[in-house]
Amino acid sequence: MIKRLWTLMIDFLRDFIGEAIRGTKKHWKGMIVFFVVAVFVVIAGLLLMLEGTKSPKFCALCHSMKPYVVSWAHSSHKDVNCIDCHFKPGFINELRGKWKAQIDVVAVMTAQVPTKFHADIDDSSCMREGCHTEQQISKHDVVFHGVHFDHGRHMKTLRHGKKLRCITCHTQFVSSNHMTVSDYVCFQCHFYKTADNAKLRDCKICHFRKVGKIFIDGKANMPYNHDQYVNRGVKCEQCHLNVIQGDGHLKGDACLQCHAEPEILNRRMSSEEIHKLHVTDHKVECFYCHTRIKHSIDRTGVKKAESTDKNVMYAMNSLHLDTNCYKCHQIGEHAMVRDMYMGVGGKGLSSMPDPMYRAHLDCSICHVGISKETKEKRIFRKDPKAITNACVACHGKLYSDMLNHWNQLLKDQVQKTDTMVQAAQKALDKAGNGEVTSKARSLLLIAKHNLGFVKLANGVHNIVYAVNLLKVSQQKAQEAMKTLQSGYKAKKIAVPMGCTELCHTSIAKKTVPFGSVPFPHQVHVEDQGIECTQCHSSYKNHGKTLMKGCSECHHGDGEGKVTCEDCHKQTAALYKGLQSPDGKKHPSSMAEDVSCKECHVEVASGDDTTVAGIKKTCVKCHEEEKYGKILDQWLAESKGMTKGLKTQLEKVQKQILKAFQEGKDASRVQASLDKAAREFNLLMKGNPVHNLKYAKSLTNHIKKILNACTKQLETLKKPESSGL
Repeated sequence: MIKRLWTLMIDFLRDFIGEAIRGTKKHWKGMIVFFVVAVFVVIAGLLLMLEGTKSPKFCALCHSMKPYVVSWAHSSHKDVNCIDCHFKPGFINELRGKWKAQIDVVAVMTAQVPTKFHADIDDSSCMREGCHTEQQISKHDVVFHGVHFDHGRHMKTLRHGKKLRCITCHTQFVSSNHMTVSDYVCFQCHFYKTADNAKLRDCKICHFRKVGKIFIDGKANMPYNHDQYVNRGVKCEQCHLNVIQGDGHLKGDACLQCHAEPEILNRRMSSEEIHKLHVTDHKVECFYCHTRIKHSIDRTGVKKAESTDKNVMYAMNSLHLDTNCYKCHQIGEHAMVRDMYMGVGGKGLSSMPDPMYRAHLDCSICHVGISKETKEKRIFRKDPKAITNACVACHGKLYSDMLNHWNQLLKDQVQKTDTMVQAAQKALDKAGNGEVTSKARSLLLIAKHNLGFVKLANGVHNIVYAVNLLKVSQQKAQEAMKTLQSGYKAKKIAVPMGCTELCHTSIAKKTVPFGSVPFPHQVHVEDQGIECTQCHSSYKNHGKTLMKGCSECHHGDGEGKVTCEDCHKQTAALYKGLQSPDGKKHPSSMAEDVSCKECHVEVASGDDTTVAGIKKTCVKCHEEEKYGKILDQWLAESKGMTKGLKTQLEKVQKQILKAFQEGKDASRVQASLDKAAREFNLLMKGNPVHNLKYAKSLTNHIKKILNACTKQLETLKKPESSGL
């Protein structure tokens, strides 16, 4: 049986091979053509498949890939095919990538696909021809979320002893945006265990550009300029506390998220080896292993105050930035101090918040210092000398004696008030019960409340409010005495509320810079008896210097003579065309030959300049009546030139404030507007008539800036959250 089967098989093979040989000899040409066509079809099919599978549409066929494709479609790489990034450059690398992709397809079909997709993009993909180059990124510094970033320093040198890659920072999938930079990565490097390397967390590394004018309360009536404080050496951390949250510690189950093999879990590796394997060799997100470190100023608004006191409600709920006492002092032993600082809690006065409170400076500004050795260590400041150093650090040497003066002033006023209250209390104790006694008791309760409030809350936290509260106490104590004793003669109440009495005790003997000239207070205050408010605005609009009555002494040839440019800087700058946008000088045609006093002849005799007086000068010099009419024409053009500019400036400023309130970074737009405002100030104070041609070019430049600001505001977007 077996032999018979063997014979049949041999016969079949012999006849089949024989026929195949005969057929091949007979049709060899046709077979060659067939195989050539077949090979061509196969190659063409493979090429078509390679090309077809490059398309993002092909990637989107798998439902689990759709979120990634959607994020890619809205990203800056939407015109780049998937494999241009996900495969290394070169045909062989593309074939390898396709082979790996087939394995992934099998994994999907066999339900072995991972729950999270992970793409490890090589730097060579980013640096391929037509995309980014090393030379390009080395030269091109970018501003990311308002901070400076230098690609060259991060890519070419080791950072923390680790080699970074493009995808170390450019995450494949962040907040629905493909290849978006996560600033959490920045924070991880700059704030994780950097106590021994304070330079890494130096604010100026990133915040290289000084923030110009901002508005602390989100309204245009409270501007704040960083420059004067930064230039004085005030540390950023002195105001911006608690901007770093978290320490980036290792999660307890970090390794178990990816590994289950005992040989891996039991292996001992150095930090450098682990980071090389995970960060340099493969793209593993920092936050698979580390907790996140946050770094930001909280602008989301404060917790709504809950109080029956309307003054407290108004004061607290009007705040919306990061600095307010509520962060530390919601309840407890410092509640009265908080109320004093807020200017609430007293009786007989409306709310009177301290200027520093209105500027959103919290308790830490004065009471928390920064160690010179390391920025990490905080020093609690309590004694007056240490707090005085804080005053000087921010405000300068003119404020070195102020705190000591306040303490002594309050001591004297409290003692004086206490004497008056005690006298009223003794009179009340001697009086019997009755309507008069009841009224006196009510008055005395107010006096005692305010006196005790100033004592317990330490009035230096709001000196103006404290002094006014003591004034109310003295008034109420005397009213109580008058109620109890009809023959009582009330004494005149005079609390120290003058500028030099309350704060600037030694200013009268000091010389301060005013423009380009030194201003001696002693000559003006002591010798001439000039009141502070003749040159300065009132307390409510504190800090502004006015120019009133200067000409009475400083015009002419007397002892107080000054040059025109000493006071009229903007006019001189406009006349000489000094502050031109193109960096060149554009002086008036008269600037070389005609001085100020040759036109303003009335000033020499102590009179104010008039248009009629200048017209006479024009006609006298040029000997033609038409020059008087030319001045009228110039004045009309000057007036029309700046018409509407102020309104437009204010409109753009409101738009910027609104952008800030919405969480958008409008600091660059604000800087541009500040420039326009400076040029507008030059026009208004310098008077365009002094250099009409130059003034026109400035006006056009201001309008150009304002239009650009409006367009920039339209394109501003909210910063995206940095979560993965």
